[in-house]
Amino acid sequence: MSHQEDKENVKAVHEIFSSDDPESIESETVFGKLLVPFVREYLRYDYKRGIPVLRGWKTWLELDHTNENNFSTLDDYITYRLVDIGMWAYPAMAVYHMQLDIKPEQMDSLKQVFFLMEKAIIFTNDYWSWPKEAANSRRGSKRVMNAVLVVMRELQIDDCEDARKIVKEKAIGYEKELLRLRNQLFSPEYQPPLTSDMRSYVDAHLWMVSGNNLWSSTCPRYHSQKVH
Repeated sequence: MSHQEDKENVKAVHEIFSSDDPESIESETVFGKLLVPFVREYLRYDYKRGIPVLRGWKTWLELDHTNENNFSTLDDYITYRLVDIGMWAYPAMAVYHMQLDIKPEQMDSLKQVFFLMEKAIIFTNDYWSWPKEAANSRRGSKRVMNAVLVVMRELQIDDCEDARKIVKEKAIGYEKELLRLRNQLFSPEYQPPLTSDMRSYVDAHLWMVSGNNLWSSTCPRYHSQKVH
């Protein structure tokens, strides 16, 4: 796909997701024509829960994703990646697909659960994707968006495998922190107690992390012979 085609596809998605009436919009691009029926069916199934999903994707598309990996610290890197990773629509998608009823203020009270999930996924992804990204770099790719490289730069580590171990420890650390927060939220002492739907929403984040671990550790994208 050419850069121009990619720009046109993003523009088509943005127009659809930004429309005041996404169900009636038409598109002139090939990609847009493929997407419109999906959007209509998505909203036809559950309009109230579907609109926030589209708005989440719209917000993510409006962000600047052109940053190269010139971060000098891991804190700067993770701040950027929390936005760039493409999880903006996830909370609304969880509510939509699990058919949950959670008030906006209740969602706000669970933001830390979402951020810990994101951080665990980011470092897990970077741990497993490093061999592929390093190989691409050796082939001439100038864009290596990975925490391993930032750790090497910030801590002045020459051995990438040593830096990779630190990234793995970060991923495990955020997973443990997420589990501790989950247990705290579910404890009888926590007030006000979480509703049944809020509990399901919290647990969905743990399953998301687990699923990402399984996928990242086994997928051909990171483990094919071409990568190594």
